[in-house]
Amino acid sequence: MSVSLVVVNTICGEFSHQFLIMFVDFCMVQFVRPNLLGTKKEFRARFVNPIENGRYIDSTRDDVILMNERTRLLHSTLDGFVQVR
Repeated sequence: MSVSLVVVNTICGEFSHQFLIMFVDFCMVQFVRPNLLGTKKEFRARFVNPIENGRYIDSTRDDVILMNERTRLLHSTLDGFVQVR
């Protein structure tokens, strides 16, 4: 898996490491339960962008609140379905 991340990171250098991890996770979930998280575009708009925007030191309070909400929503959607170790 790390080899594919290196290749993807080389091809898509403008994406953050966090986005690449979320994209790989999206692909695995999509394989097992299609459309659980929506399309790639919907997933990016609903989860990736708000989570990315709230991560920075200069993020607004609203961005941080939205990041926390979307993180909880993503976790609850995948709870009992994806096992994190």
